[in-house]
Amino acid sequence: MKGARINMSGVDESMLRRSVPVIGEAAGFVYPLTGEGIRPSVASAYALFTGIIRGHDPAGEARGVIRWIAVQHRILEKVKSASPESRARIITSLPTDAFTSLGLGELSVSTLLRLLPKLPRGIASILKAAL
Repeated sequence: MKGARINMSGVDESMLRRSVPVIGEAAGFVYPLTGEGIRPSVASAYALFTGIIRGHDPAGEARGVIRWIAVQHRILEKVKSASPESRARIITSLPTDAFTSLGLGELSVSTLLRLLPKLPRGIASILKAAL
C-alpha cells in the first residue's frame, strides 16, 4: 500500500487564496518537528472560514500557525545539518516541557528566548537562528 506524501516544507499561503482553496496538510499545515497535521489543519480550515466571513485574507487569519510552522521548519533544517552528538545534546538540554511545547507548536517565542541563556551555546545558536 502506498500513501500520499506529507508536505513538511512549510505553508503555501497561496493555496488558501485560490478560487477553490486548499487547506490542511495539502497546503503545508503540518508541524515539521512532529509531523502532526490535525491541529494545524483545523486551524487552516478555521482561518479560511473566518477570512470568508470577515472578508479578510485567510492567510492573515492563520498568521500565528503559519509563523510557528516556519520556526519549526527552520529548527528542523538546522538540527538535520547538525552532528548526531549535537542532536543528542539538543534533546537532552531542553527541559521536557519546553521540548514538548516546541513540538506541539505551543511554546511562545518569548519563552524560547528566555530559555536560550540556559542552553549550551551551540544549541542556543541553532534555536536563535531559527527565530
